[in-house]
Amino acid sequence: MKQLRILSTSLLAVGVVAGVSPVQADTVEARCDVFPRGEDKATSSGLCTFSQRQGFVSIQLKDGTRYELRPSASSANAYLDGQGRPASVESLEPNRGQVYRLATQSVFVFWDPSPYQKGAAAGGIGSASGTGSATSSGLKPEFWVVNDSSTFLKASPGIFARTVTNALPQGTVLRNLGCQSQRTPTWCQVEQRDNPKVKGWVWSTGVSEFAATPVTPEAGATETPAVGASVARLRDLVGSRAGQAENVIEQRGYSFVRSEPSGDAMVSYWREANTNACVIIRTFDGRYASIVYGSSSCP
Repeated sequence: MKQLRILSTSLLAVGVVAGVSPVQADTVEARCDVFPRGEDKATSSGLCTFSQRQGFVSIQLKDGTRYELRPSASSANAYLDGQGRPASVESLEPNRGQVYRLATQSVFVFWDPSPYQKGAAAGGIGSASGTGSATSSGLKPEFWVVNDSSTFLKASPGIFARTVTNALPQGTVLRNLGCQSQRTPTWCQVEQRDNPKVKGWVWSTGVSEFAATPVTPEAGATETPAVGASVARLRDLVGSRAGQAENVIEQRGYSFVRSEPSGDAMVSYWREANTNACVIIRTFDGRYASIVYGSSSCP
């Protein structure tokens, strides 16, 4: 009789777990967020593989970490890990996924893998502790514009990273410092065009390409050009080596104000003589990557 009760309890555990699974298949691709036990900051977030067979659960992260759990007869939602330590499972409502409470970690398994996509690059994406790295291949377009007022900036690429700005106003123009991948959606490092001191990472679904209308001031014009417009008199210098082109810039009536690092690039500010406008030159890998107008006063 005792053996029958244990068997019944084990079957009940299998039934409860199976009841919250999103599909009938044994293995599904999901999103896994891993938290140290008792903490509210994830150490990783990304695609994972969730497998369930006869009540035995296996969770494999993209970095190769694997969690193996077997049902425990103590209760319907109880498990034992590979070392025999107790673990438990909770459901996320409404049918969003499951939380596995382990001895030292909590693993959140979400059936919807967003914001990650099948085949997306793994690694630093989603890490709350890493700073992430932008690739030079992600320098196009030069500017993004916020198209969703719920878009936020993160200190590093990942939804659980520290928030720099909670909600960017729709229409905010961001300078693209580089994206982690050429495939979208992805994380892109940006800074506010009108306030370069505000930097962070944005999820690309909240922004779209911004194209400023080039402005060509007439000779002797004093009207301030549009912010973000390319500088017609210096456009031919984009791609030039920074050290070799500075004399040319000065000869064309621009005076140096200051420079500062910005991510993997260097930003220099110049004053245009005929309009008194601020010109922002971004140097990447030793060459001028962009030359555009800033606000009327250089920061």
